[in-house]
Amino acid sequence: MQSQKTHGAFLELPGEMRNLIYAMAIYPELSSLVIANCTKPEHLAASVLHLSAFRICRQIRAECLSYICANFSLKFLGLQTADLFFWCAGTAISEIKAFVLVQPCIAPKSKQSGDRSERFLAALDKMDQLTEVVLEETGKVLALEKSEEQNEFTRRVEALSKRGVKVQVSVGNRYIV
Repeated sequence: MQSQKTHGAFLELPGEMRNLIYAMAIYPELSSLVIANCTKPEHLAASVLHLSAFRICRQIRAECLSYICANFSLKFLGLQTADLFFWCAGTAISEIKAFVLVQPCIAPKSKQSGDRSERFLAALDKMDQLTEVVLEETGKVLALEKSEEQNEFTRRVEALSKRGVKVQVSVGNRYIV
C-alpha cells in the first residue's frame, strides 16, 4: 500500500518536474548511448535499461524511455538491436531526434531479416522529431558487394531526406551520401 502511495505522489508531480528528476537519475553524465548485442528484451534490461527507474511501474518506465529518446543521441550496433529497442520503447520513438546504425547488414533472402528491416523502416515513419540518421558500415561489406535487399534498405532510409532528415551512409571512414 505504501508503495502505491509513493508512485502516486511522484506521478502527481507536473511532467516538467518529473523530467528534471529523470535528468538527474538517467545517465546524467552522458549525452549519447551506445546499445549493442541486444537480441531479447532481457538484454536491453541488463544493459541500457538496467537502472531501477525502469522497474518501478509501466508509466514511469514509459516516461524514462521517452526521456531517453528525446534527450540522448543513440547509436545501435546492428539492425536487430535497433529493432528491439524501438519495439521496447513503443510510442516514445516518436521523440528520437538522431541515431546511428552501425553495420545495418541484411541477410539476403531471409524472411526473418526482411521482417526485421520492414519493422525498422515502419518505426522510422513514426519518428516525428527525427532530424538525422547515419548508417555506418564497418567496411566488411563493400558497396559493390551489397545484396539487392541491402541496397533497397539503404535506398528507403535515404528517402527520409524528402522529410528533411539528414541521411548519411558511410563505409569505413568514407561518407557516400
